[in-house]
Amino acid sequence: MKVNDTTKDFFRLYEADLPFDLHEYHKLYPSIFSTYFNGYCKKTSERLLVAKKRYFEDYSRLKKVNRLLPSVIDKVVTKGESFFGFSLNVPAHILVGLYASNAFVDHQTEVYFAIEKLQPDPELLEIIVAHEIIHSYHYHILDRAGINWNIIDWSDVRNSMYLEGIATYFSQKLVPGYPQSYYFSYDKNGKDWLSYCQNHQLIIAEAFLADLDNQPNEMEREWFRLSGGQRLGYNRLGYFLGTAFVHNLCNKLSDHEIFTLLAQNKASIAVNKWFQKLTSGYN
Repeated sequence: MKVNDTTKDFFRLYEADLPFDLHEYHKLYPSIFSTYFNGYCKKTSERLLVAKKRYFEDYSRLKKVNRLLPSVIDKVVTKGESFFGFSLNVPAHILVGLYASNAFVDHQTEVYFAIEKLQPDPELLEIIVAHEIIHSYHYHILDRAGINWNIIDWSDVRNSMYLEGIATYFSQKLVPGYPQSYYFSYDKNGKDWLSYCQNHQLIIAEAFLADLDNQPNEMEREWFRLSGGQRLGYNRLGYFLGTAFVHNLCNKLSDHEIFTLLAQNKASIAVNKWFQKLTSGYN
């Protein structure tokens, strides 16, 4: 996996003795920022203005993250090659975004890391890199299994739950040894979140199912995004459910069978069965 670090131009433009124009940076990498702005961060004048102010406050952290991240990516990629048995022939892009998504994988399985929201901690960087690398591997495995991407219902949050559960659960296998909360929060402040999830799993599951019945089209934000959390006071609870679901699958299926469920159009069916057992008191 080749690392494509676009931040050198961001820092060059920022540090030049000229008015800093973010548009100039974005124009240098049209494909990358087209993907970013069209799917992961809406580009608005307000976002641009707020981001420029925050860059000034966060500049030292941005530089530290940028020094650490390429070597962390290389380290995790090496682990991924050993774990999965093949290499990823796609790039990992490093960029400075507008304080929206901190990392994601596009539909070409290319990986993106927006450094402005990341922490200069090698452990935390290793975990979030592992999460995204596993997403990319998962999509490659699904391709090899003959998945028809055109028939996947991306509005079905049960598919999101499955995909994020895979990435979160297997990131603990790829880079083991850290406190469990780190794999969900990507920072060191997630202990209370995890404790709530562990102590209220049935309540969370029942709330998820109620939303699935009543407002399925609004669930992605509530259950899988940082901007959610209105339902129970905690955001991204779908990650916990997904990870618990995948953990349960590992008692019954091989890793390959788990990774290819979506290609067989069985992911949402398996999620439904898991919820039925969980809410009936048998899991």
